[in-house]
Amino acid sequence: MGRILEAAKALADATGGLVVLVHHSGKDLTKGMRGHSSMFAAMDGAIEVSRDGDRREWRSAKSKDGEDGCAYPFRLRRIDVGTDGDGEPITSCVVDTDLQPGELELPRPKLPKGGNQKIVYDGLGPLFRASTVRGKAGAPATRPCITLDEAIAGTRDRLAVEQKRRTERAQQAITGLIASGVLGSNEGWLWLI
Repeated sequence: MGRILEAAKALADATGGLVVLVHHSGKDLTKGMRGHSSMFAAMDGAIEVSRDGDRREWRSAKSKDGEDGCAYPFRLRRIDVGTDGDGEPITSCVVDTDLQPGELELPRPKLPKGGNQKIVYDGLGPLFRASTVRGKAGAPATRPCITLDEAIAGTRDRLAVEQKRRTERAQQAITGLIASGVLGSNEGWLWLI
């Protein structure tokens, strides 16, 4: 990974341009980007794109010289760009931010209403209030942050499941809270959205 990052920087320096690396997260959103941890640290900026139905959002996960955490909604609109040899349409898509009033407002995260997510969510509140760490790994600068390990350790004993399953179930609940937009996560850090 070090060689790839060095090559990307050399290419940017040689051309005076921008090198964009496209990456993705794994199924477990609590772990942030997949792969080597040095990638996020080496970047001047990182943009995270998420999707909920046909609504998409890009968020500044890291900005060397700007504000982290700014989010902007958009939709992809299909356009025709021509026809192929059989007369079938050739299509592509464009980013559409020209939406009706109110459409640019993102829906509020759905707070958990039952089960382990509710129990874990309730247990996270005191942990975030007690945290003195702010703005880690792409979180807004004013948001308290805790590590995933702290979140699991601080909430697992609240769950009414077998002792040997508590860590696994706490992590599953946290992953669900991230997926529903209640928690932000990157590089093992968590914060409330």
